[in-house]
Amino acid sequence: MFWNKHDANRYVFDNFAVPKILRRGKQQLDIVYRKFFVPAFTKLEITFEPISLPTFYVWVRKNIDPDDIVRHQKGRSALKSQKRNKKNKFEHSGFGTRVEEDGYWEPIALLDSQTFKPIRVLPIHFLAIECFTDTYVGYVTNYETGKETHDFVIELRKTMMYPKPDFQATFNTKNPFTQYMKPTMIYHDGGGAFMHESSEEFIDVANVIGGLSRTRCATDKPFVESNNFTIKKHFTWLLPGSFDDTQKDDIDPKHYSTFAVLTVLEHQILFARYICDDFNHGINKSRGFNRKERWVSETELWYPVMPNNVKELLSFGGLKQEKVITAHIGIRIQSQGKIKYYNSEELRRLRVTLRQEHGKKWDGKVTLIFNQFFPESIRVFDPLEDKVLIVARVCKPKFSDVLPQGEEDFLAQFRESQDWDTLIQKSSEEIIEQAKRRDREIKKYKSDERKRNRARAKVLKDLIAKDTKIMLDALADDDISIPLESIDDKEPTEGKKQGWGRKVDFSSDDEERE
Repeated sequence: MFWNKHDANRYVFDNFAVPKILRRGKQQLDIVYRKFFVPAFTKLEITFEPISLPTFYVWVRKNIDPDDIVRHQKGRSALKSQKRNKKNKFEHSGFGTRVEEDGYWEPIALLDSQTFKPIRVLPIHFLAIECFTDTYVGYVTNYETGKETHDFVIELRKTMMYPKPDFQATFNTKNPFTQYMKPTMIYHDGGGAFMHESSEEFIDVANVIGGLSRTRCATDKPFVESNNFTIKKHFTWLLPGSFDDTQKDDIDPKHYSTFAVLTVLEHQILFARYICDDFNHGINKSRGFNRKERWVSETELWYPVMPNNVKELLSFGGLKQEKVITAHIGIRIQSQGKIKYYNSEELRRLRVTLRQEHGKKWDGKVTLIFNQFFPESIRVFDPLEDKVLIVARVCKPKFSDVLPQGEEDFLAQFRESQDWDTLIQKSSEEIIEQAKRRDREIKKYKSDERKRNRARAKVLKDLIAKDTKIMLDALADDDISIPLESIDDKEPTEGKKQGWGRKVDFSSDDEERE
């Protein structure tokens, strides 16, 4: 006889669910719940209801020792390794003590904002999360190469340690991005970008402790790794253009053209809004608190501080990139939601000189250093004279004299919407709907392209036939004969006029001369 709901559920849990969980092989808890727990509870024929599946998960976690699960499912040898891992598990001790970093490839295909063709690289986010409040304190995204490089790690640490006052105005978010701090320890894995000499030097200059975890071991960086999956589940997989990221290592380029819907600018706005509004101002369901409220309550006691050497760290390094020098435009750089243009007379002369030096083999690219905290100028490396050019930022060039044709004329209508000031005025739902509508129109245009080409070919054929008839009629009126037979190579060439195919007898002319 059971006097309450808890006793009834605990009886069934201990006698029917636990024996099924503690047996050889990894058990699926949802199957154990539906196949064994619920039927056994129903057979009791009592008025109480069984616990829900989420509560069943909580009971398993609280009432069964993890060591017992490993020992019964995998054996005693696996338990020894599990105990060693448990001893290395991190226990945070307070606010601002630890920040975890990681690079995360997002499984989504994107379009170029001008050509609307797939960029064929996965965007990689560099994320930094404060472990005590479970909030992101900084992030930076590589849309260009899709590779982990130390330049982006340095930029990530700058955004982590300094305020972001222009973030709300840049991305038109509902809330300002107020989370920043210089932590006691920055924890990361052994990736080449994080272990680079410049990345380590930045930590030393900032007077921060560097912590190292095992590469490809999620349990060593549980906070940032679990939230990477949160981004997938609540952001990426809900966007048009996302796909299965198990193919990211050797993805077929056809997948990019199949999935790509959003442009780089649109994705940049949506991701910034998700991090700031949905995540940092959302609720942590597993730990049971609002992240923004938790951050405010902690900062009232321990206000975040910036590094002492502010100017030295801001000018430290920079983001090294390879960009194309375009005639009349210069260099185009996209950063923090803005497209910036840089040009000067020295840069124009460098372009001409490199073109003359290398000819057609030169791809037009030069190496430069860009610092998003000092966007008014860039440093361009001159490989011929081995010097650095300081190129200033210029106003946005006007392209009114350029008249697109054909497909370019069709895509021009979409380029008008790819203006940053226009995009940020739209809501996230409007941006996604605009991208879907554009995707449908582009696919319809390409499907009709074969019909248009056939129609153009027919028009051209009729035009050629008409012009040919006019020409032949004009020649017939002038009594000019056009030889149609071809020259027979087997006939002797003596006495033959080349190109007409008729024999000429010169003997009569010689007799007249005599």
